[in-house]
Amino acid sequence: MSYILDALQRREAQENPETAVALAMKRHHDRRIRVVGTLVAVALIANAAVLLWVFLPDREPAQAPPAQATAPAAS
Repeated sequence: MSYILDALQRREAQENPETAVALAMKRHHDRRIRVVGTLVAVALIANAAVLLWVFLPDREPAQAPPAQATAPAAS
């Protein structure tokens, strides 16, 4: 359906210069919306990664303190 609509708009733009300008502005607006949407999605993913890194506990087991060797006292 979109291909048919695009073809009709291109044909009308060839016949009417004002329509050509409006069509070019619409394409520019659509491209801009797509870029902004992509940047927002990337920012949200990066934000989620940082929050997970900060708030998730470490998965490494806690290391026990080294055992102190008890040597016999020299007399």
